[in-house]
Amino acid sequence: MKGLRGKVAIVTGASSGIGEACARRLAAEGVKTVLAARRLERMEAIVGELNAAGAEAVCFATDVSDEEAVRRAIDETISRYGRLDIVINNAGISRPCPIEEMDRAVWDRILAVNLTGTALCIKYCVPHMKRQKSGAIVNMSSIHDLVTTSSMGAYPATKSGQAALTRQLGLELGPYGIRVNGIQPGYVPTELSLPDWTREGHGDPQVFINRLKDSIALRRVGAPEEIAAVAAFLASDESSYVNGTMILVDGGVAMQLYGIEPTHSREL
Repeated sequence: MKGLRGKVAIVTGASSGIGEACARRLAAEGVKTVLAARRLERMEAIVGELNAAGAEAVCFATDVSDEEAVRRAIDETISRYGRLDIVINNAGISRPCPIEEMDRAVWDRILAVNLTGTALCIKYCVPHMKRQKSGAIVNMSSIHDLVTTSSMGAYPATKSGQAALTRQLGLELGPYGIRVNGIQPGYVPTELSLPDWTREGHGDPQVFINRLKDSIALRRVGAPEEIAAVAAFLASDESSYVNGTMILVDGGVAMQLYGIEPTHSREL
């Protein structure tokens, strides 16, 4: 994509799923890619594959809820490459439960990773982007920002928070040449979603997927690579006039009305 080759990016939550797909896509586009997540061994394997294929990638063990760890990862990126052009805030966790069963420590942990972690990564990358007078930040929200289901705990609240933060910072940082946008993925099989799908399918996630397909206009679930393609677009110069917005990538789930079947014509 236009304007990506030679740039420097950090992708959080890059050890699996959508984050891994984003890191692989950016590396394939010629971006110097920094993977940041808690599982160092898994990231080292990904980095090894990318570099063997001719890309340039490194990784840092990072818990985005730890402010010092975030600052250190960004400082090490600047020390190594001298700049930072792209940040994809993908790290996230989910612990579904009914509200009356909510454990306060779990609630706080989800907010710390999904929402505060996003804010911390932006806080420490912005001074470098301001000096460059350019930058692209992509926040990975969720379809749960718009539509949700019961017993999802803190997860939808954090995803709506990310969307609100995206709009706010698009306004705040736009004058410095820094674009802030977000993605709302729909149903995509990842390590985050598959445990829930397995439970809903009574031990077999494919049972849930087969049931789910009828509610998706495209009649299939998505793939991490399809979300990564949109992230690469938002990071590239091809989206140079896109700022402060959310892009829904859900195959056509959120646009539907359920339980409303017109039975006869009416005039008001």
